[in-house]
Amino acid sequence: NPAGHTPAALNLGLRAARGRYVVRMDAHTRYRPDYVRAGIERLARGDVAHASGPQVAVGYDRGSRLTALALASRLGVGGATFRAAGAERDVDSGFLGAWRREDLEALGGWDERWVRNQDAELAARLRANGGRLVCIPEMAAEYRPRSSLRALGRQYRDYGRYRARTSVHHPATLRRSHLLPPALVLALPLALAPHRAALPARCAIAAYAVALATEGVRLDPRPATVAALAARWATMHLSWGAGFLTGLRRWS
Repeated sequence: NPAGHTPAALNLGLRAARGRYVVRMDAHTRYRPDYVRAGIERLARGDVAHASGPQVAVGYDRGSRLTALALASRLGVGGATFRAAGAERDVDSGFLGAWRREDLEALGGWDERWVRNQDAELAARLRANGGRLVCIPEMAAEYRPRSSLRALGRQYRDYGRYRARTSVHHPATLRRSHLLPPALVLALPLALAPHRAALPARCAIAAYAVALATEGVRLDPRPATVAALAARWATMHLSWGAGFLTGLRRWS
């Protein structure tokens, strides 16, 4: 992979593939023994263009276990339905999964400009082409989340940047939930303004802090854990929001 980034590697694999199906299986992820079979059997029914499973975060040390716990909450999942287990459901995008090779080739594979969020960009083109995407519990996969706040912040900043790029190129993929993190980032400096116009921003920040604390107590009432969870949620939200704003500025 001379280019050194994920979508280039995926396209190298696609060009080398000879089978009818292509399955994406990333590192740092644990798969069920029947993961490939489940994806191919679902595609073989002919009514979907992409089959994937829930993304289940499993920690390996204290930091990553806290991140996994944060991701188990609605505050960590946001609008990403592919992170929820349960019955089969239609999704806008999926975590890894399986495709028919001919469908990928017809679309030109992954867009190599998307260093992050490349599956969401591909999903947008599949859906625009009439394809249906599903998340099935039989393809649930465990992955290792980031342990440190710094690494988590970098990861979510990149997610936000490329989510903005996807939204610019595929406006129909933008959801209201995508606007909340950048709104939070913009509210912070407004809340510091020394006049009454700052009151709505201050109220929004206060409500956000209460939501973090309430959800933290619900998951684990120990004060240290509540504080650690709040730090992870805030890191994810603010980094994602700042990245989204940066991405809009760059690619709009």
